[in-house]
Amino acid sequence: MSQNPFSRLSPELIQNIASFMHPSYVALGYKLSCKEVAEALQEQYHTIKLRGEPRSLEPYSAYDDPIVVVVAEQPWPGAAFVAHWGRPEPWRALSRWQRHRLLCLAASSHHPPSLDAALAHCGAAIMVDALVSAAAAGDLEACRRLHERDGCHFDTQEVVVAGLTGHLAVCEWLAGKCRPWQLSNLLLAAIYSGHKEVAELATHRYEPAYGDESYQLGAAAKGGRLELVQELGPDYNFHQPRMVMYCGVWRDALFGCPLEVLQQHHEQWAYRYNYEQQLLWAAASPTPDWSAKCEWLLATWGGLPADSSNDVRFEEEAFAALLQRPDVPLRLQLLATHGVEPASLLQAASEAAGAIGSTTMAEFCLDELPALLLQWRAAPAPGREAQRWQEQQAQPQQLPAQEDIMEFMAEAAAENQQVSVLRLLRQRGFDGFGLTHLLAAINSVWNCWRPSVKPPPHCMGAPALHFLLLEEPEALLGPGEELPLSSTYVFRAAAHLGADLALLRLLHEEHGARIDLAAVAAEGSEEAVAWAVDALVAAGLAPQPLSCTKHGQVVTSGNLAVANFLSQRGLIGAHGQGSEDEGSEDESSGSEDEGSEGEGSEDESLGSEDEGSEGEGSGHEDSNDDSSEYEGHEDEGSEDMDWGA
Repeated sequence: MSQNPFSRLSPELIQNIASFMHPSYVALGYKLSCKEVAEALQEQYHTIKLRGEPRSLEPYSAYDDPIVVVVAEQPWPGAAFVAHWGRPEPWRALSRWQRHRLLCLAASSHHPPSLDAALAHCGAAIMVDALVSAAAAGDLEACRRLHERDGCHFDTQEVVVAGLTGHLAVCEWLAGKCRPWQLSNLLLAAIYSGHKEVAELATHRYEPAYGDESYQLGAAAKGGRLELVQELGPDYNFHQPRMVMYCGVWRDALFGCPLEVLQQHHEQWAYRYNYEQQLLWAAASPTPDWSAKCEWLLATWGGLPADSSNDVRFEEEAFAALLQRPDVPLRLQLLATHGVEPASLLQAASEAAGAIGSTTMAEFCLDELPALLLQWRAAPAPGREAQRWQEQQAQPQQLPAQEDIMEFMAEAAAENQQVSVLRLLRQRGFDGFGLTHLLAAINSVWNCWRPSVKPPPHCMGAPALHFLLLEEPEALLGPGEELPLSSTYVFRAAAHLGADLALLRLLHEEHGARIDLAAVAAEGSEEAVAWAVDALVAAGLAPQPLSCTKHGQVVTSGNLAVANFLSQRGLIGAHGQGSEDEGSEDESSGSEDEGSEGEGSEDESLGSEDEGSEGEGSGHEDSNDDSSEYEGHEDEGSEDMDWGA
């Protein structure tokens, strides 16, 4: 038998060859070519990436949050996915949202056998996220398959994503299936993103209602679609309310249109208030002439009017857009030198950095921005009236202290589940985590009075709670200290957010939280529910069967695998029977239980190229190692399969 030619190469040359290949191909193919190649690459190439970079789609409306779409990595390791996930065992350790996210990846993979495997074994009702992923990938057949399954319905988000991504075949199919009013969403999204064929398709099928043209003009203006702006613009007049249904056209134009368009339509479109808001939207603009637009606004007003609030703290979307521009300091300098209060700018920038999860901007706000703001404020801007500048200089120039800046960031980051910023603040010595941040991490995404309302997808798994309670508990609690709010309340919130078993066990065993079986069943894995049942039995508290209402909530949440598990274990009461609030009655002694500990993480992992035994995923952060067995590994923000050599 001839020797493999790769076996004669040096480790350095083997690694150099691998650097020209896709990492997943290295792990699945090149690494397995011979022993020498495997040894040279085992430490660096052990992950098969399933999740591509999340696509954050900016909506056309300033009132809507960005839509984050989960899409599959390409090239997609279809054979490896089917081999591992084409059987029921690996799914049992995963929460409902994790199983559904794997379904989303399969739906956007352009690999029908992977979608077959996910549909057969995910044990989750098909939610709109799966259709969104398929639509974003432009896979019409996957869209059709998902739509044909029970429980998969259209909603506005899928229609908007189709319009924003512009896959014509998918949009044609959607236009024939969706409700008439949803065609308006398709049209506006297509206008904003510049997909003319989709916009024409929607226009031909949609019967416009009174005032619709003002919304179309706003979408065109924000997206910089100048041809349509020139077509619709002359008929829009902000100062004639009976003609206007949408009042945000001027703000959209400040953001997306060049200066010439603003000058042309200023008299009809502009409003005479919220001057600092107008200036901020122009400063956040992606157009090359953003500075000229700001200068023109200020010249038109004669400087920032004295009766303006100069407070920009509540313009979250505009600040989030501004902080993602490459020349952030120049834009902030323009605002500061023309009268926007430095303290307001610093707080708004700090909160925006925390909310969008930008560690680069967080460090900029901590290390550079305070000194720059004072420096910029001290120098009079060209054209500013000397008297007004002197009056402003006479006012105290107090900026938030470093601890306050960190607090602004920490609360915004906790509210938006941005663990990277929380981790940075901890590394920088912030030790002020407490009740405020726990409540921000919970209340922003879970309404205890309306538990059926689904949290945003990026909040599932309770990443901020995981950080505060598991990763950095000493930052939240001193030795022997108790949680600053009810541990049972935190347990229920974490369970409804699909937190992993490690966090649920910590809350129960170390903080005395009562186990709420219904809450765990709503989003949890089969293993988490089995642990909850075993823990209650071990404590001498036989779990009460869930009432029909509670069981119905589990089914409604889409956790079909757990609903079936409860039925098999006899934990569903007959009509009118069963505890209506299991969590209020389930006391825990905190004793050790014998439940399975194999909680799933945001990553689903694939181990050996041989026939490995199964393991479980856990946690959230990057910590991959090689193994000859299937093992779960941590990797925040992606679904990866770990391939051991």
